[in-house]
Amino acid sequence: FEELKHFRSRLGHCNVPSSFTRNPQLASWVKCQRRQYRLLFHDNALSSMTPNRIVKLEEIGFKWRVRDVPEESSPSSVRSDGINADSF
Repeated sequence: FEELKHFRSRLGHCNVPSSFTRNPQLASWVKCQRRQYRLLFHDNALSSMTPNRIVKLEEIGFKWRVRDVPEESSPSSVRSDGINADSF
């Protein structure tokens, strides 16, 4: 969670690319959070996601569905504003 907060403070969003080469563990953790959320609310399956974790993630601007994020704020290796996520 602290690494995600650091990522957000540097890049202004929590949309860690799945191919984030500078920190693949963070990319994997973010993917897992979304998967656990989906299991809990969409698949009605067992999940390790907790209400407290949902609140904490949403408080820092975490988006549960990346496809819902407007294209100008979606991550890519090099964003339109010149910030390179891989050089983070």
